[in-house]
Amino acid sequence: MTKGLVNWLLRSALKNNRGNRLANGFVLPTTVLLILVVTAQFTVYSYIEPFVQVVAGLSAHVTTVVLLLFGGMGIVGSVLFSVYGARFPKGFLLVSIAAMAASLLLLLPVSQHEMSLYAMCLVWGSAMMCMVLALQAKVLAQAQDHPDAAELHRRARGHDDSLSLATVYRTLSVLEREGVVLRLALDNGGARYEVADSPHHDHIVDVETGQIIEFRSDKIEQLQREIAAEMGFDIVHHRLELYCRKKP
Repeated sequence: MTKGLVNWLLRSALKNNRGNRLANGFVLPTTVLLILVVTAQFTVYSYIEPFVQVVAGLSAHVTTVVLLLFGGMGIVGSVLFSVYGARFPKGFLLVSIAAMAASLLLLLPVSQHEMSLYAMCLVWGSAMMCMVLALQAKVLAQAQDHPDAAELHRRARGHDDSLSLATVYRTLSVLEREGVVLRLALDNGGARYEVADSPHHDHIVDVETGQIIEFRSDKIEQLQREIAAEMGFDIVHHRLELYCRKKP
């Protein structure tokens, strides 16, 4: 799953940011580092059972605990992302990558003792979830339109067919809950998504095709402020979606 998203991010970075972000030396080195770390992660995790039992000489029970700890720490990673992911997007991703790399490098020396291996799995599992959420948020930010979950799934599967639609829905749910993405509801019960940190704008939704058009009107913004003021309020934030049908 994550390898496909890394490839997607790299292609988007090369396509959309050739003139500026690549020039400042951040996107490309970070993406290359992601590819290296993710490749190492999937290699290590694929062979974790023989590693624990054959290389480290530990029991099958230890292997079970390692896998449970690694999976369970996804909850901690989600909490960390909710607190720090949106506030420090670049730093959060880099710290997650660094924690993942450190966990993988330390796997052999810490495997000599059960408790140290368990402790490392706490960091490893948390860092993995943090990296996945930060990466998928960055991938969504590369989208120039308003994709729905099925479209995001289709684009990602173009690079890695192991990604499931359920994973996309779960990730979007976390990102929406933490205010990283906005969900635009459609009349047919579906939804489209966009990143939350884009400049303020409103939407026209074509009820026949599902097409979403962004617009901004200073007249509407001023009228909303005046209406709120007349009723004794200041606007904190607002969203406006116009559900329309094209004129014949």
